[in-house]
Amino acid sequence: MSYEENNPSDIDQKWVFQILKNIIPDLETSEISFLYHGTYNVFKVKDEFIFRFPDKHFRNQKGQQMIVNEIKTLKMLKKHIKIKIPDPIFFSTRKDELYMGYKKIEGISLSRCVRMMSSSQKLEIAGSIGKILSQLHSRSLIHKIFPKTNFSFNAFKQDWRHKFEKIKAIAYPILSENQKDWVHKLYSCYLNNEDNFNFEPSIAHCDFDTSNIIVNPSNFRIEGIIDFEDTKIYDPSIDLLFLDEGEEFMKMIFKKYKIHKYDDLKERILFFYNQMGLEYLIFGIENDLEEMIKAGISLLIKRME
Repeated sequence: MSYEENNPSDIDQKWVFQILKNIIPDLETSEISFLYHGTYNVFKVKDEFIFRFPDKHFRNQKGQQMIVNEIKTLKMLKKHIKIKIPDPIFFSTRKDELYMGYKKIEGISLSRCVRMMSSSQKLEIAGSIGKILSQLHSRSLIHKIFPKTNFSFNAFKQDWRHKFEKIKAIAYPILSENQKDWVHKLYSCYLNNEDNFNFEPSIAHCDFDTSNIIVNPSNFRIEGIIDFEDTKIYDPSIDLLFLDEGEEFMKMIFKKYKIHKYDDLKERILFFYNQMGLEYLIFGIENDLEEMIKAGISLLIKRME
């Protein structure tokens, strides 16, 4: 299970019930079940709705903007992509009452069933992922959704340089020499290769993994995609980090993915994939989250193998 699936809620469920009772008057306490806790505390309500309440570190202006941006993005994307995505029907942007609710997309996360699937079923899923990302990353969609946004390659590169400096400042003290050498090589190779900053930007989900892909458990077909809070104009490679599923899975994605060739993105995919543990580690250190720090180091060690 992922860190998010093991992470307990950091919000009082009695308070959640009171908020939801104002929206759904006939709600019973037994009809609320906690699902997982990442950026949001996520609850299933009446087996019909999904409600998301920000983690305590986002119950502020940043959390407000996060909800506003996601709702705006979802409303625009809904007009242009064929797969089901959340359609927010309940939300509040008050600092003391931040949440978003939508009708549940029926199914389960791909992460919960991918190990039970046959090789042919996995390849069918991979092909579907390629088709979905072809829609999301299409050249025409970026102009429809974010027509006035200019992507700055300089700002993008500076952001990754800043992340590397932050890692050296606050993560290096708890890493072994071997781990520091590996991280230094990872970031240096990425930052010093100008080809990594000469790509065609796309609308990217930016958290497109098996936990956010909803499938029908009876036939393993994709029903929808969730969790669009990080969606923005970005390097499309960030949405193609399915290396854990094997080379054949990746090849099938790119057989159906019509925007870029695998070889053109492979180096950047590998960088984004390998640095994932460091994202957990930095957030955990900055917010004194011991379990997230452990999860980050564990993932770092796994990537180094």
